[in-house]
Amino acid sequence: MKKWLIFCCSWLMIWSAYAEDNRLQDLPNLSAITSQLEAATNAGADKTEIRLLDETQSLLHKIDEQKRLNEALNKEVAEANTSLQLSHKNSEKYREEMATNFEKSFADLTLNELQSRLNARQAELEKVQEELIELNNQGGGQSNVVSWVQTTLKENLTRTQELERLFVNASDDIQRNRYKTELALIALREAYHQTLLRENDKLRTLHEAKVEEKTSQQQALQVQIVALIEAINDRNLQASQDQVTQATQSEQQNVSNPTIASQLAINTRLSEDLLQQTKQMNELSQNNLYIKTVLDNLKQTQQYIENQINVLQGTLILSRVINKQRQDLPRDQIIKGLPKFITDLRVQIFNYTEVRSRLSEPKSAIEALAKEQNLVLSEKERLELEKIFQDRYKLLSDLINSLNNQLNLAVNIELYQQQVMSISDSLQQQLQQQSFWVPSNSVMDLEWFKQFPNRALWELTELSKTVDLSQISAHLGIIIAIGIALLLSYFVITWKKSAIKERLNTLAANVNTLKKDSHWHTPEALFWTVILALPSTFIFFGIVSFLGNIVFTNKSLLWILSLILSAHWLFFATVLSLLRPHGIAYLHFGMSPRSNESFRYAIKKSITMYVLFVVAFGFSYIESVDYSDDVLGEAMSLVALVMCQFVIFPLFNKAIKRYEHDAEEVGEVANTRWLKLSRAILVIVPISLMVLIFLGYYYTANVLIKHLLNSYLLVIAWFFARQLVYRIFTVSSRRMAYRRLQEKRQQIRQQENSDEKTKDNLELEEKNAIKISTVNRQLFQIADFVGWIILLVCFYLIWSDLISVAYYLDGFILWESGEGNHIETITLLNLMRTLFVLLITFALIRNLDGILEVLIFSRTRLSRGIAHTTTAILRYIVIVIGSIWAFSNLGLSWTKIQWIFTALSVGLGFGVREIFGSFISGLILLFDRPVRVGDKVTVGQYTGVVTQIRLRSTTLVDADNKDVVLPNQAFVTDRFINWTLHNTMTRVVIPVNIDYGTDLDLVAKLLHQAAAEAPRVLQDQAINVNFLAFGKNALEYELQVHVADLDDRVPATNFINYRINQLFKQHGVKIAIERLDVNIQNASTEQTVGT
Repeated sequence: MKKWLIFCCSWLMIWSAYAEDNRLQDLPNLSAITSQLEAATNAGADKTEIRLLDETQSLLHKIDEQKRLNEALNKEVAEANTSLQLSHKNSEKYREEMATNFEKSFADLTLNELQSRLNARQAELEKVQEELIELNNQGGGQSNVVSWVQTTLKENLTRTQELERLFVNASDDIQRNRYKTELALIALREAYHQTLLRENDKLRTLHEAKVEEKTSQQQALQVQIVALIEAINDRNLQASQDQVTQATQSEQQNVSNPTIASQLAINTRLSEDLLQQTKQMNELSQNNLYIKTVLDNLKQTQQYIENQINVLQGTLILSRVINKQRQDLPRDQIIKGLPKFITDLRVQIFNYTEVRSRLSEPKSAIEALAKEQNLVLSEKERLELEKIFQDRYKLLSDLINSLNNQLNLAVNIELYQQQVMSISDSLQQQLQQQSFWVPSNSVMDLEWFKQFPNRALWELTELSKTVDLSQISAHLGIIIAIGIALLLSYFVITWKKSAIKERLNTLAANVNTLKKDSHWHTPEALFWTVILALPSTFIFFGIVSFLGNIVFTNKSLLWILSLILSAHWLFFATVLSLLRPHGIAYLHFGMSPRSNESFRYAIKKSITMYVLFVVAFGFSYIESVDYSDDVLGEAMSLVALVMCQFVIFPLFNKAIKRYEHDAEEVGEVANTRWLKLSRAILVIVPISLMVLIFLGYYYTANVLIKHLLNSYLLVIAWFFARQLVYRIFTVSSRRMAYRRLQEKRQQIRQQENSDEKTKDNLELEEKNAIKISTVNRQLFQIADFVGWIILLVCFYLIWSDLISVAYYLDGFILWESGEGNHIETITLLNLMRTLFVLLITFALIRNLDGILEVLIFSRTRLSRGIAHTTTAILRYIVIVIGSIWAFSNLGLSWTKIQWIFTALSVGLGFGVREIFGSFISGLILLFDRPVRVGDKVTVGQYTGVVTQIRLRSTTLVDADNKDVVLPNQAFVTDRFINWTLHNTMTRVVIPVNIDYGTDLDLVAKLLHQAAAEAPRVLQDQAINVNFLAFGKNALEYELQVHVADLDDRVPATNFINYRINQLFKQHGVKIAIERLDVNIQNASTEQTVGT
């Protein structure tokens, strides 16, 4: 690659030197092109011709600009040695200025002169900072000029060949001038790039010297500004102290007159307040300068980072720059309590202004004082008081002036701090995005494995340099004190261990008993289990703290890490204790011993994986080892992921299957569905993380692993918290059931009624028991729902810091669309959002029934039809909203797709009008509701119960339990019968034929009796017996009764027919049978021969 680059550069240098001279001499004149463009525009020439002339004019302007850049670069190269010496000389001068004692040089200056000099130095500092930002922006190109030139060479070679071909095939002078001008511009740029490449070392050295010069100048100005502010503050403080001294002396000289003395004492207090306010203003001035310096440094850092990102995009160097800048960002630089301080200042200013306004006329103030205190003042006393009030007026003016200055400084500090926080947050977010999506390490190819031994040895050498045994002696007292405290706690818990275990056994014996069980038994058992896990945690904390003192120099970070790791150790020790045989999971939560043992073994093995990850993460806290050099961390992470894939996953898979099997045996299959998701995660996540590490995204994998480990701990904690809530609800429901049973038994004993009454009470007790079970089921559903919400919120808190990382994808443009000046870009983030919206929409559609059942339907009395209609309408609303949201993320607004709907409407009107009519009819059925789920309807020859109403069709189940699917249009355009639209009561008509000669009153009585004895006949409705007609062979009767439900028609008819037959037999009533008389005649004689 280097040989190819040298060859290309050499060839281009020769070619460009020759081509530049020829093409620059043969270029069209700018004024001529401008005149030609104006003439073509006025004459309405072809658009292509105008475009070519316009492009040629623009290229000529760029050529002039490029010539100036080339001349400036050549001048800079020619003067590089002189400029380099001058920069070194200036840097030395500024360093000497920083060591100057400014106190002596400022001693002869007045306060106004000091303030003027301060303003001048601040303006000069702002100018230097702007120049330094510009130099830093140029530095990114200097540091990566070789790769930049290489990329430019490739692009220019390709473009030059293309322009040469277009120039040869050009049909007129306008096209040839256009291509010739661009070739000339490329030649000039090539000359510029060649100079950059040839003089790269010299220019980079000069740039570094200039940056050093401006940095030294900036530091010198900052030192001088600090000295000026201190001098100004000292002058103000001395003036305030002089006023205090003067006021004190005046007070001491007038002790004999109490009135004069009291007024002088007020002046003395005001002088002391002025002194305190001056000190406070001086402190605010220092804080203002400090926060302004932090803000300026942050702005420079922001410019530098943006420039580095643009220049080094996608390189490993960018990863190192990002990690360094993240460590250099300011922390804990915010001054707290400023809003309240500003409010207090405004109140003080208002109060002092009110007091000063009363002293604007001293004589009026003296008269008010004399009247208030009933004093008779002499002329001398009045003169003294007038002078005191004038001094007080001046003191108050100075106080108000000082408070106003403090207010201005505080407001400036607040504004600066807001900018610091905004820029710092923006930088943190930008650096986090870049570090997450930029490869931090080289790809783990064959070369990486060859270099691994040497790189690992180097890393171990660097890690060994951080070991400092002298830190133990430096902190020996603290280490001994902590060690003694841990040992005492260890021995106390060990001493009480047998008593704690005995208490745990007592609590376990009382679990699931009616009288001794309590809500607090399980929380208390959990508390004692945590206490028993503390001794091993103390030992672990001591070991980690001791080793950390040897390695870490940042003690605050050491203690934080030690506490976090110890908390994790305590967590795992507690979980293992919960899952041990005859532990709380079995005795209190009722979990299966087999699944407990499986989970316990899997979690115990996962601790090894966890320790490997923690050790790998620990390397990143060592300043001498960067992520790009952390080969040991990469290796340990890979080992831990392989262990997770081939050891931890099979163990958890086995444990989950056992838990599911045990749950199915007790009817808790629905509660194990989330475990299937856990199994899928255990398969996909380790493989994905290993791929990331192999591709060089070690930092990205590191961040994801940390979040996944926290999620792993969260899931375990949430699972046991869920079991604890179930346990509390179980105790409550058992107590409620026992209490109600006791109450009913007491009522039964107190009653002296018949056995029938006792039976009614027992039935009432059974109904109450059913109600309690219903309450329990609803409580568990609500607990599950709240538990899942809490789990999702906790997941959000864990992963929320990575949400900003997704905005990095907004820079990857997939396509652009738009008309005119409005261009809408569709990025990879838009696509991810669309997929996320579609996923959420799909999940809501799939689980909408269950969500509505838990939140609404289980708490309200709604018919089945209303529930189905509500669910269907909400489902379609979710589909519409989700689709619109997803399409809008892809830039498909209504204005862009309305023509599609217009074409579809025309097609629907002709081609598929029947299907479209069924869709419209479905909407009518859902909103008008002439048919509901659960109604029994008759449509043509089909009769059945409605089970589903969709947009296109409705499903009935007929008497043969067959599904009949009918288009919705049949319920809107055709006639149909809804047997249960308003109520389910229907009339049943039973025809009865009686022989002639039967007693009509007896028949009516028997029919009434049969209907009255039918259990499903409504007795509050009239039972009608109608004598309809004299038939050919019988007296025709009709019995009319009413039943409550459609399903009661057949049973009621069956019972009545049976009963009519029994009653008629008992009373000798005969049911008429249709007769047919047949007479046989002889055809020849016409005589009847038989009947």
